[in-house]
Amino acid sequence: MSRLREQIAEEAARLMMEGGIRDVAQARRKAASRFGRVDRHALPSDEEIGLARQRRCQLYGGSSQVERLRRMRRLAREAMTVFKEFKPMLVGDVLEGSLHANSAIVLQLFAEFPEQVIFRLHAARIPFAEMAQPRRTGRPNPAPRDHSGFSFLVNGETVELQVYPIETRLPSGQIKGAATKQPGASLPDLIQLLAAGND
Repeated sequence: MSRLREQIAEEAARLMMEGGIRDVAQARRKAASRFGRVDRHALPSDEEIGLARQRRCQLYGGSSQVERLRRMRRLAREAMTVFKEFKPMLVGDVLEGSLHANSAIVLQLFAEFPEQVIFRLHAARIPFAEMAQPRRTGRPNPAPRDHSGFSFLVNGETVELQVYPIETRLPSGQIKGAATKQPGASLPDLIQLLAAGND
């Protein structure tokens, strides 16, 4: 990796972890703009930015960060169990191990209708809020949202539910038509990760 590419990856990681930017593409664009005009071939990949975030966590996180990651992964397992009928996938910071102050447990759920998830939230007596979820197409002006979002708190941590139409789920767990392929873990994957102690 070139030095410029590495610097952009590090800056994008910083923006995501300290600046609260959650979209990798947005963080990459903003980081690149700080280095002037940059050829798109010099831009780091999502994976390179993810690795930069992990390095940053290891460097600045310490033992409290490791314990928080373990706790959030256990909470994710509990939440995925509650919503298992919607084939939940854990994505984002908690899966990647790159936590920051604003990290949330992000679950992608798949349902015929968002109301099914609302009924499940009510049945489990979980107070929740609806979230605005713009479609992530990579275009400057996002199209109207293509999925619903809900959030709730558990033991001081935020859980975000992104509810997609069931027909958009690919066998791999990825979302059909997504601008970027976000790695995800199913409930069995997460149980295996916890059992292996890789948390």
